[in-house]
Amino acid sequence: MSDLALIADVGGTNVRFALARPGSDDILVPDSIAQFSVASFASLAAAADHYVRDRGVRPVNAVFAVAGLTDGLTAVMTNCPWSISAERIAEDLELESATLVNDFAALSAGIPFLRASALRVLGPLEPPIFDDSTARVVAVIGPGTGLGVGMLIHRGGEAIVLDTEGGHVAFAPTTPEELEVLRLLATRFERVSNERLISGPGLLNIYGAMCVMDGVAATLTTPARVSEAATRGSNVQAERASELFVEILGAIAGDLVMTYGAWDGVYLAGGLITVLLPWLEREPFRARFESKGRIAEALVDVPTTAVIHAQAGLLGAGAIATRDRITPLRWQGKPGQA
Repeated sequence: MSDLALIADVGGTNVRFALARPGSDDILVPDSIAQFSVASFASLAAAADHYVRDRGVRPVNAVFAVAGLTDGLTAVMTNCPWSISAERIAEDLELESATLVNDFAALSAGIPFLRASALRVLGPLEPPIFDDSTARVVAVIGPGTGLGVGMLIHRGGEAIVLDTEGGHVAFAPTTPEELEVLRLLATRFERVSNERLISGPGLLNIYGAMCVMDGVAATLTTPARVSEAATRGSNVQAERASELFVEILGAIAGDLVMTYGAWDGVYLAGGLITVLLPWLEREPFRARFESKGRIAEALVDVPTTAVIHAQAGLLGAGAIATRDRITPLRWQGKPGQA
């Protein structure tokens, strides 16, 4: 038995595995990352067993980041066919322990370990420095298949990361255009959450609303096509949808600062961030982030930073697995009750 930890970032389509070693400056073991299709395996345990056998390793413990509610032992993911049991995986792989964490709790745990090359400053302010002498509170938000939200409290060298389902907060429009988008989406969805707009499918929803408002047919059928058309400047509605997407994301990010007291910064992570960088670097993102009425002056001093690390979720899961002073505060219910 080695001192290696098995870590995974479990999505609806793919699962990525890696190894982490306690005490290493580089949390992830070099060249240990592998990605598999979820559809190729009957369970996470089967995929994990395939990975460790292929690598010829016997990890001692495991941490798996999952996109959904988890109590640390079990998880049922909306966009993934697997029902996940940490105890079953530990038994099947002969591990001393296995635990599950929310994917944005893992992302939050990895923030202090990101190097400057993995970050892109959005706006005039540099991201905070994490050390043992300064307390920090930051929020993490990211659109992908859904909208993830996490929080990191870093104090005295210790870190607490919070599981949240902040992406399911109700959408709060602040302009006539956004009110009309809400009205149109409310005819399709029982409840319009932020995730209905700020996610891959959400970009398509906004584009569809723009087409209805302009009285034209919606010819683009995937988020990728909307993004591509917006980047090329070949479709007016796609361009406006991308602009509005980033404006609303900025507004939500500013709301997180006020809600969580995340005065040390907001980090944007997730699958869409690299694609959205040209839009995020424009003035409207920060303008909407700071546009908070009577409290706007406080938001001016809060940095916003994009995470461009390709495996930030694995890095965070590795930090939880190998660093003793990181505590995830989890939801106390049972998956399926939400």
